[in-house]
Amino acid sequence: MELLEQCKEWNNNEEYQKVVDALEILPDNARTPEMDSELAKAYNNLGEPGDFKPFRQALGLLLPHEEYFRGNHRFYFRVAYSYFYLEEHGLALHYFKKALDSKPGDSDTIEMMTSCADMLSESDL
Repeated sequence: MELLEQCKEWNNNEEYQKVVDALEILPDNARTPEMDSELAKAYNNLGEPGDFKPFRQALGLLLPHEEYFRGNHRFYFRVAYSYFYLEEHGLALHYFKKALDSKPGDSDTIEMMTSCADMLSESDL
């Protein structure tokens, strides 16, 4: 099985540390944008609220590939998810909107957008 496909399988099976271990040993220039995206997903899922480091790592992997992933729901969702847990709710909402534009009606995106909007309205009080 190709490494990228293996990483996707590990992510789907919630074996996030295996993704990190397999991809972090590669030099940055040896990873494809898709590999960086899978690695970012693993970091996002390893992160805990209040522990900002994994979410920063995920953004560091994703943002350089924004042009490459233009219009890609998964990309926008992963970026938004990172910003959400970094408590950057305005930026998170911006990227969740892009995610919803690329996959209208997606229930996970709508749920996260609602949480974001709630957080933003609470901060305005």
